[in-house]
Amino acid sequence: MKNKHLLVNFFYNGQIEPAIELASSIIIDNGAFSVWKSNKKFDLDKFYAWLENYVNSPRLDFFFIPDKICGTERENDILIKECPFKNGVPIWHTNESLERLERLSNEHQRIAIGSSAEHNLRTTEWWERMVEAFNTICDLGKPRCKVHGLRMLNKEIVSSFPFSSGDSSTVARHSSPDNYLPHIKNIKSRLSILVNRIEESQSPSIWENKVVIQKKLL
Repeated sequence: MKNKHLLVNFFYNGQIEPAIELASSIIIDNGAFSVWKSNKKFDLDKFYAWLENYVNSPRLDFFFIPDKICGTERENDILIKECPFKNGVPIWHTNESLERLERLSNEHQRIAIGSSAEHNLRTTEWWERMVEAFNTICDLGKPRCKVHGLRMLNKEIVSSFPFSSGDSSTVARHSSPDNYLPHIKNIKSRLSILVNRIEESQSPSIWENKVVIQKKLL
């Protein structure tokens, strides 16, 4: 993955050194969701102590400020204020208030948008909420801050919203032979095809709300 833009998850932090050597730039995911899924407790101090080794790396674009999974907006706002480094990016989830989204977009140069249990990715409810989100953070079609889409590198999603960046687990999940591209067994070939498919998509520079939402028939 030389000269590519990579995301490194703190939960699998053994990937950080090769990523720094090979990538053009990296994003660091705090791994809070992965820790939560594994029924473990997230160690905030341990994360920041580890991050301190890389926070000034010329390869690091930014990192995601840890948030409390299923926590309140107030709890996560406190975590943002207590972040010790300047290049942290706060996360807004689609089940949170649009008022919080508007405030974050006014206070930060970049924010990340993530899905939620109430708005599963690419469902009708998700598309509707994403339209509301970009209507909230855009002035005359231009986002007032850069926006990162968490797990949002699907071609349809990328081409619908004015993202500055995004991430996806598609390459990692399908790098080894499986039912996705079953006829291609060579890992390097699979990686190349997967990455190229993702990079074919381009986000619009202006939000014009051309999203067509298919309503469910009752």
